[in-house]
Amino acid sequence: MAKRKNYLSLIVLSLLMIFGLVSCKIHEPEFKSIDNLSVKRISSGDILLTADAEFYNPNGIKMALDSVSIDVIINDEIVGSINQPLKTTMPSKADFTLPLEVRFPSKKLFSNVLDGLFKVLSNEKFEVKYNGFVQTKAVGIPVKVPVRAKSTIEI
Repeated sequence: MAKRKNYLSLIVLSLLMIFGLVSCKIHEPEFKSIDNLSVKRISSGDILLTADAEFYNPNGIKMALDSVSIDVIINDEIVGSINQPLKTTMPSKADFTLPLEVRFPSKKLFSNVLDGLFKVLSNEKFEVKYNGFVQTKAVGIPVKVPVRAKSTIEI
């Protein structure tokens, strides 16, 4: 009789846990913008761009950030990708800033040294697009947050 009572208690507890997880809806964090886009370094070999991705977590619980997978597109050509695993958390009901960094060959923008020098001296503007996603997780449930943004920058 005691074994039957233990099994019944285990079943009831399991059903309550399943009901609790199902009724707790996880909302997708909101991608807000890409800010602070800047050129950190230009050399004959490569260009380093940095930016901040701004998010808002509407959930009442923290979310784990697992990975970033974002293509960086300048003048309609993929110049580089941001692919990195993460071990950080997004606070609950708060804004969160994720620093981004991409390094790519300068030849993706400049056909030669003179072309590069001319474009830099003339303050030519370039359209920069970010296209991809950030993988998050809340209570073991994976959530992909799309990242789509467009900006211009002078190099």
